[in-house]
Amino acid sequence: MADPTKTTPAGTSGLPGGLGVPLGPIDRAIWAFIGIIKTYATIWTTKGVSVLVQGAKNLVQALLEATTALIPILGRDLKKAVDAVLSGVNTYGPPIREGLKPAFEGIAREAFTAVSGSLMARGHIPPEKWTANAADAMADAFGFGLSSFGVTAAFEALTPEKLNTLNGVGPMLSELAGFDEVAKAALGPLFDAAIARPATYDMNNKMRPNLPAAQLVGMLYSRRLIDHKTAKQLMAYAGYQDAHIDKMLDGAFRPTSPFVLSRLADGPDWDPNAMRELLRFAGYRDRDIDLLIKAFEAQALRSLRQQYLTAAMASYEAGFSSDSDLQAVLDNLKFNAAAQDLIKKIAGLKKSDKVFKDHVEAETNAAKNDVIPVEQMRINLGKLGLDLAVLDGLTDQVNSHNAATEASAQRREVETLIRHERQLYIQDWLLALQKGDVNEVEFTAGMLAIGLPVPVVAEYLVLGELRKKPPKKPPAKKPPAGGGGGA
Repeated sequence: MADPTKTTPAGTSGLPGGLGVPLGPIDRAIWAFIGIIKTYATIWTTKGVSVLVQGAKNLVQALLEATTALIPILGRDLKKAVDAVLSGVNTYGPPIREGLKPAFEGIAREAFTAVSGSLMARGHIPPEKWTANAADAMADAFGFGLSSFGVTAAFEALTPEKLNTLNGVGPMLSELAGFDEVAKAALGPLFDAAIARPATYDMNNKMRPNLPAAQLVGMLYSRRLIDHKTAKQLMAYAGYQDAHIDKMLDGAFRPTSPFVLSRLADGPDWDPNAMRELLRFAGYRDRDIDLLIKAFEAQALRSLRQQYLTAAMASYEAGFSSDSDLQAVLDNLKFNAAAQDLIKKIAGLKKSDKVFKDHVEAETNAAKNDVIPVEQMRINLGKLGLDLAVLDGLTDQVNSHNAATEASAQRREVETLIRHERQLYIQDWLLALQKGDVNEVEFTAGMLAIGLPVPVVAEYLVLGELRKKPPKKPPAKKPPAGGGGGA
């Protein structure tokens, strides 16, 4: 069918019936609409679809057959073309690249400093001043990026369409300036805090989708706040396999302190196997566990070992045991050679020191008790190697002791005499009171004059009155009538 919108060579339309009448715009639009309806009816009917499918099939099949036929024929020529391109790239590419490299290096450096320069110049800022940095960074990045697009667009306008190869330069330059990164860094926290996070909180509040994490589940289970079934279900929701859940729940409990239980090591309740299991659960290495158990046992006996050693050394120092006895004790306690040597040296020094101190004490006590004169003590102690200062000090000590002892004896003698005289004085006053030579008032004044307390004076007054009137003897009992004696 001829297109009615187009005129014939005679300038008339191809209307049915061969009418040669010129068509206006409305007539052409009507005939175009009719043509579209006719095409639609032809293609989308059952017959039209099959025709369209067959035509497409013929076209694709013809192209494949032509391509298959051309490949063997043009393959060798294609290889030559590729080799020529590679040769040209290898020959002329390096000089071109070296010529362009300085210019693009400068652009890349400028792109980097466009954003980093202003931010580095600001230095440290308070968090609430972040918007100033964001504004500068976005201005620099977007300005450099958009200007880069403008430069490439300007050069694209000067080149024919087939030679236009600057399409990728603009995006690369904008990316160097951090176009996307600045936008995400500046607006991302704002959108997250203003939209995403409140929305998350709101949906969490409404939907309540969260469940306790595995660590929290273990804590709740170990504190008996949830049962084993609930804990296993929560662990399954967290995505853990059944083979691991029971072990994770067992591991949620805290191990008992092995150092606390080590105090049982010297008693009947000590069980090395139980301690070994406890140390394993506490996370100690297998090769360290036996060593720790030995250390616990040794620590439990340490005080007893020390007491045993102290008693043995005291006996040795006092001369009650010999060197062989001390050696037997050290062997029994299983001290190593170095420790035994030190203990023997300590015991020997203490023994010598004790003998020396006992000798000095004996000499000074003899001088204090006047068994030997002080000068003899000095001679005897000088033989022990004491220097003059020590001898003078011991001499002063003995002299001070003797002087104090003598003064004390004199004081005791005077006190005894005073007590004796006071007793005689009191007896004389009591006798005078008994005879009537003094009355109670005079007696009281006499007793107070020697410092007797008032209660004591009162007791003496009572005693004096009793001595004035001694109690009568009870009358003798007459024997019973008929005499004494039994039947």
